[in-house]
Amino acid sequence: MNEIEQCKAFRNDKMNNAVLYSALAEIKKTPLLSEVYQELAAIETGHAKVWSNKLQQLGVKLLPLRPALRTRVLVWLAKRLGPEAVLQSMVSMENSGTRCYVSSTGDKKMAATEHSHALLLNQISSGTLGSLIPIFPYYLLEGINSIVVSAFLVAIGLIIIGAAISFF
Repeated sequence: MNEIEQCKAFRNDKMNNAVLYSALAEIKKTPLLSEVYQELAAIETGHAKVWSNKLQQLGVKLLPLRPALRTRVLVWLAKRLGPEAVLQSMVSMENSGTRCYVSSTGDKKMAATEHSHALLLNQISSGTLGSLIPIFPYYLLEGINSIVVSAFLVAIGLIIIGAAISFF
């Protein structure tokens, strides 16, 4: 795959992820999780802009993107069955993004971001993060970036899981 094709693929991937995260933010009724999905959508949109700029520098005329069939199907499933129904697919997509960035671009910053998204989605899908949200007084952290709050909640979840494993 040449550089232009690679940049187009990354741009399309990031825009599809942004569409999916935006849809999950609209669907999810838990305010903190909705905010987390909005933040993830904004990050993915930012990554897509990086690839759009790169393509423009390479002289490529950019056309508007339409969400891929897979994205449209995942949004449809999430609307009917809830966001939890598509989280494992999203974890796979984020893990794939991590591998692609490391192997083809060497962009460790974007790869680390993709990896953190996968870890966060794993916590949400396992119920660890979701089960902490109703009992955690997150209003104490008002004004702090939702990703920071989410990372804090994930850390609490990992401590709880570690304590439970060592107990048994």
